[in-house]
Amino acid sequence: MNNDVTIRTMTSEDIAAVRRITDEVFRPVAIVALIEDKYGLEGHDWLELKMQQIDDDLRADAGGCMVAVCNGEVGGYITCAVDKRSGIGRIPNLAVGHGFQGLGLSKLLMESAVEYLKTHGMKLAKIETLETNELCREYYPRLGFEEIARQIHFVKKL
Repeated sequence: MNNDVTIRTMTSEDIAAVRRITDEVFRPVAIVALIEDKYGLEGHDWLELKMQQIDDDLRADAGGCMVAVCNGEVGGYITCAVDKRSGIGRIPNLAVGHGFQGLGLSKLLMESAVEYLKTHGMKLAKIETLETNELCREYYPRLGFEEIARQIHFVKKL
């Protein structure tokens, strides 16, 4: 299969595809989805909360939000945040839809994000994942990221 892949800045027209990919990929591993599964989120939906985070990323730094377009269809996305004070760029979101996995989209997205962060003067790039996300725990070190610390999330029903 010939895959024509382009990485470009995310636009408002991409949000429906980003939403579909987010639901498909993040549902099993997102902290807010895990909380919803255990306690429920009365009046809220985990996907709406996750999409709000992506909207926030777009508002904060639209140039750092990119999509991978494969054969004319959005197959994945990544968001970046620049912190000029610390010199540490964050990558809050990286997702590739199930039908596009194994085509190298996540690597291309990550390379584009790292280049974006470098261009904006960042000295380090930081990405996080939950311990339950075994795929990313193995994948990020292959891209040159080193584990620094683990964080434990506790929740108490009120």
